[in-house]
Amino acid sequence: ASAERARLESRQLLDAARMEAEEARLEGAREASAIKEAAARESGRLLDAARMAAEETTRVRESAERESGVMLHAARMEVEEGRRVREAAETGRAGMLRDAVATLTAAQQEAAGIVEAAEGE
Repeated sequence: ASAERARLESRQLLDAARMEAEEARLEGAREASAIKEAAARESGRLLDAARMAAEETTRVRESAERESGVMLHAARMEVEEGRRVREAAETGRAGMLRDAVATLTAAQQEAAGIVEAAEGE
């Protein structure tokens, strides 16, 4: 009877230990699941933040490209305006030189006429 009772107690202790082990396993599984869900939510938030940062980087890059394009266009316009001013100045100088040569030629012809008239008298 004593051996039977010891066996019964041993079986009860073993069953209790199995039940505790099963409860611990279930609790561990619940905790692991909760941790997994929290990690998934956090990684989702991090992924969203990374996407938003990438989108902002793209917007900034595109804006910088547009701005540099505008600046490049303005610089080209300034170069073109400088070229036009230079050409106008060169054309003006050439016109002034032509006028000066014509005036000088006319003055020389007039002086030659005066010299001829004076020599003829």
